[in-house]
Amino acid sequence: MRVSTIISTYDWSRFGVFKRALRSVERQTYDDVEIVLAIDNDPDIVEVVRELASEDVVVDFDPDGTGLAEARNRGAAAASGDVYAFLDDDCVASPRWVESLVEGYEDGAIAVGGPSIPDWPNSRPWYLPEEFDWLVGGGPYPPDGVTELRNTYGSNISFRADVFDHLGGFDESLGKNDDLTQSEETELCNRMAAEYGRGVRFQRDAVVSHRVFPEQLRPGHLIRRAYAQGRSKRLVGAGDEERAFLADVLKSTVAHPSPESVASLTYTAATGAGYLLGDS
Repeated sequence: MRVSTIISTYDWSRFGVFKRALRSVERQTYDDVEIVLAIDNDPDIVEVVRELASEDVVVDFDPDGTGLAEARNRGAAAASGDVYAFLDDDCVASPRWVESLVEGYEDGAIAVGGPSIPDWPNSRPWYLPEEFDWLVGGGPYPPDGVTELRNTYGSNISFRADVFDHLGGFDESLGKNDDLTQSEETELCNRMAAEYGRGVRFQRDAVVSHRVFPEQLRPGHLIRRAYAQGRSKRLVGAGDEERAFLADVLKSTVAHPSPESVASLTYTAATGAGYLLGDS
């Protein structure tokens, strides 16, 4: 089974983390890996990549790229694998990442993902409880025994190529540049569930670490991110998991008030406001 790993990037300022992502894919324990790089806007990145990477790395460049969803779709169109595995440019894949994904496909899955673990600049801030790691791209962390989810995050998700192509890829109206309203992977997985009646196989060993930048931890940014996530759920549809999660946070805050629970309530309120006002 050939796996095409697709990494998208768009700006020279991200080249340091992008290079780490590329190196992590080059060092996988699984042999049959194709590397596809979808690069937007900055031709300097293309030049340096061609010097650093091996000759068989596929590079797709668009000087006028419009966002992550479009770049991922271009990467998939340039790929030749049986599986498309998507990795963000600020992530580092564990050595067995691809091997673990393949184990899911060998067991009959049509989409496979795993957890994204936050790589903190120093340490976890007190005002960001683990259940809100999704604000900085961390998660999901389902209970033991859960083997299928509606979706994992776009930083660590893969699809059988024929399934992805049949569904038409990611919705390019989502995941635009400089727009916190994303959730294109949720929208795609909703369509996959409607078409195939299947979710994403969760492989706990298919781990990536996701770099968290200091500016992402500013309280104002976290609140804006929560609001944008609420808007995203309004656009693509919230499921029972989200509604149950928000209800649990509210109950916990009332039962056990603390600075941490107040922070949780703030993010919950921002998410709810985004959901309620998402069409306005």
